[in-house]
Amino acid sequence: MSAIKQKRSGSKAGRPVLRAAHAQSWLSKQHLFPKMVSFTEVLPGVPRVLFVEFLDATGQQLPVSNGFVVLAPRTFIRVTFSAPVSQAFFFLTACWVKFFQPSQLIGFEVVDPPQRTIRFVWDVPPGIRNSLFIFGCSESICGRPEIFLVMSRS
Repeated sequence: MSAIKQKRSGSKAGRPVLRAAHAQSWLSKQHLFPKMVSFTEVLPGVPRVLFVEFLDATGQQLPVSNGFVVLAPRTFIRVTFSAPVSQAFFFLTACWVKFFQPSQLIGFEVVDPPQRTIRFVWDVPPGIRNSLFIFGCSESICGRPEIFLVMSRS
């Protein structure tokens, strides 16, 4: 019972107190919570983003500056998934802001038949310095989004 300390004073004397530093190890030892399993381990065929290319109008790869992809005014995004997808979604979310701002759907692609590679053309507005979420969906399930820091050219 190293993770649990007995309270010796106060109105609730004798009740165990769980310290935050030891809570997770105690809970896992007590088997109160089973091992967390990713849904990609349970469900085969969940589309994962494997590779993303940010290209300019000439097909050249866009530069990265301080972890941000520097977007061209017209950016081509090519995404390769682990499994065929019928839909791909592209969301833009503000980062480092004081107040909540909802995500903005900047585009989606629907393909028939499902494909592993999706291409999206984005006319980038000025002043972008946000996070871009990309994910794909098969006929029955959507995969986890991949996040990229993006900014428009000054």
